[in-house]
Amino acid sequence: MGLSSIIVKREITGFVLNRIWRGIKKESLFLVDQGYISFEDLDRGYMMFHNVSSGPFMIMDRIGLDVVKNIEETYYQESKDERDKPPKLLTD
Repeated sequence: MGLSSIIVKREITGFVLNRIWRGIKKESLFLVDQGYISFEDLDRGYMMFHNVSSGPFMIMDRIGLDVVKNIEETYYQESKDERDKPPKLLTD
């Protein structure tokens, strides 16, 4: 199948690669939620820069915004850090 494995050395909330994705997702949500850029322009710029066929909002839409919201709420419940609170964009 052409698969290979990675070794995770310690337990942490969430899958390791999903946590990396979370950084991109979190900043994308912040930028759109605060009105710095539209989600369309953010996706377009991301796709051009990374030469990929989907931007962060396209990926979140495929995952399901309800699922994205639940994931963000889980991180917030664990950390209690206001910076981890899901943005209004997901809660409205």
